[in-house]
Amino acid sequence: MAARELGYRIHALDPDPSCAARFVVEQCITAPFDDALAAAWLAHHVGVVTIEIESIAHAALLAAAEHAPVRPGPDILAMIQDRVAQKTWLADHGFPVGPFRVARSEVELREGLGALSGPCFVKAARGGYDGRGQHEAASRADAAATWEALGRGPCVAELRLSLEAELSVLVARSPSGEVAVHPPAMNHHEQRILAWSVLPAPLPAPLLRRAEEIGRALADKMKIEGLLVVELFLVGGALLVNALAPRPPHS
Repeated sequence: MAARELGYRIHALDPDPSCAARFVVEQCITAPFDDALAAAWLAHHVGVVTIEIESIAHAALLAAAEHAPVRPGPDILAMIQDRVAQKTWLADHGFPVGPFRVARSEVELREGLGALSGPCFVKAARGGYDGRGQHEAASRADAAATWEALGRGPCVAELRLSLEAELSVLVARSPSGEVAVHPPAMNHHEQRILAWSVLPAPLPAPLLRRAEEIGRALADKMKIEGLLVVELFLVGGALLVNALAPRPPHS
C-alpha cells in the first residue's frame, strides 16, 4: 500500500489466492514460493523484485534475478534463511551475539549443550517462525529429545539470556550505498509472538544510537540492497544481535 501511495505499479506472487496483496496490486500470481518458472515470469514483467517473507526458495530467487534486480539479493537471503549460516556469519564478522553452539548431529548437540552449561533455546537451522522450530533444553540430558523434536537436522543452541529489553531497527540501503536507519522499536513478546511495540523505544539515547550503529554496520558489511531488520537483545546494558530479517518488520 505504501508503494501504491508513491505511484508504483505492483505485481505480486503468493501461494494464497486470497492473499491481502491481491486487492491492491495490478496483478497477483498464485504460485508456491518454490516455483522458479512463476518467479521468472513475475520478474520478466517488473523493474525490480523484493520480498515480504524470507521463506522463498533460492532457486526461485535465482530465476527471478535473471530478469530483474532482486533486492535483497539471493545470496544474502540464502544466508539469512539458514540460522547456522546467519549466526556463524555474525560471529565471524565481529558482531555481538550471545553464547551459542552449532550442532549437526545429536552428539554435537549434546556437546554444545554441555559447553554452554545452562538452559538453552535450540533452534532448527531452517524454517520456524514465531517460536516454531524451537525447543527448550535444560541441560545436555535433553539432547536426544531436542534432536528428535527438531527433526534431526542442523540446529543452533543458544544460551538462555536474562533480557532487559528486545529491540528492532529497520535499515534501508540503496544500490549506491546510501543508508537510512529508522528509529529503533522496543518490542514485547508473549508466547514468543510479538504482542506490541513502542516506537521510538523509550530507552536512553546512547543505547538507541548504538542500535542504529549496529544496523548501519550490518547493512554496509553485507552490502545489502533493500531492507534489513536487525533484532537485538539488551543484556547487562549491552546490545546483542539476535536475528536478521530481510523484509519489513512486524514491529
